[in-house]
Amino acid sequence: MHLPDRGSCGGAGFDERALVEDCRIADVVVSLVPVRGNCPSAKALIDRFDIWREGAHAVYLDGEAIAIESVTSRHGTRPWSTKRKIGGKKD
Repeated sequence: MHLPDRGSCGGAGFDERALVEDCRIADVVVSLVPVRGNCPSAKALIDRFDIWREGAHAVYLDGEAIAIESVTSRHGTRPWSTKRKIGGKKD
C-alpha cells in the first residue's frame, strides 16, 4: 500500500513470501506471520507476536513521524485479559 503524500509505502504480510518483499521496501510492516529476522526498510514493525501480546494496534502517521499504540499500552492489562509469556504459559 502506498502512503499518500509521504513518498513511502506500507506492507501487510499474510505469508512469509510477501514478508520478504515488504521488509525490503516498506516503511511500515504489519505481518500476520512472525518476523524472525532483519526487516531493514521498516521504520515501524508489528508482527503476529506483537498482536498476540498487545492486542490491536493503531498506526499514526504525522509527517515523517510514525507512532504505534496498542490496546495494552493505552488501557493496560484488564482483569479479563491474561498476561502471556513466550511459550504460551500464563502468568
